Amino acid sequence: MSIYLVQHGLSIAEGTDSERKLTEQGIADVTRIASVAKGYSVNVNRIMHSGKTRALMTADIFSAYLLPPQGITQISGIGPMDDVRNSRARLIPRQTLCT
Repeated sequence: MSIYLVQHGLSIAEGTDSERKLTEQGIADVTRIASVAKGYSVNVNRIMHSGKTRALMTADIFSAYLLPPQGITQISGIGPMDDVRNSRARLIPRQTLCT
């Protein structure tokens, strides 16, 4: 089983954009990394994200490159202040990427 943990790309500063979308640089960085992952034949069944706009944008970019058969899923418990030990059971499925 492989679990890949990916932090979202660079986002717009807090206070400037309430949704904190990815910046152009953030999109470019995530696209480059997703392309490298595809080049290394990284296979994932599903991509999970926290629901934050920047995490969803990152998940969408990775999904376009890695084409996970189970798609993209929003889950709770993986936000910046969450204790990820509580989400362990959700991460058991094979080849999962969380953003």
